[in-house]
Amino acid sequence: MSNDPISAGVACADITPPAGLATAGFAARRSPAVGAHDTLTVRALVVGDTALAVADVIGIDAKLSARLRARCDLPATNMTLTAVRRGARRTPDAAFMDRLENAFVEAILQAAATRAPVRLSGGTGGTGGSGGAADANGNNRSRRRDPHGYQFRTARREPRSACP
Repeated sequence: MSNDPISAGVACADITPPAGLATAGFAARRSPAVGAHDTLTVRALVVGDTALAVADVIGIDAKLSARLRARCDLPATNMTLTAVRRGARRTPDAAFMDRLENAFVEAILQAAATRAPVRLSGGTGGTGGSGGAADANGNNRSRRRDPHGYQFRTARREPRSACP
């Protein structure tokens, strides 16, 4: 095992769309969004020359992924770009898609620029199926009082960042 220090940086960029845009993932909703309950972000973690970036949207396509890889200074094969399902446009809105692309690039480049020596640690945890307050995100398994619970892995970076 190498004793060389690990350098990592993190950054966030706000992609919360303005009120009035249609959202995906809410089939029963027939009208545009009237506002945002939570801020939507792109979050990036760069460790060495490897980046992981995630956006609060339903998905990103191969064309966007290729453009992002071309615009960043990291090796294209060392970049993982993904989305989590929180909200997005029902049909691609050009202004929002431009904002999303620029936010990905901004977050990745800022995370790369702020890399500093860090100590990484990790562990595992679980809900135990109790359905109590300690359950991860109040997941569905726990609400059904599943005796098997839910296992999850976690990582911690020191020093910590202000990124949510």
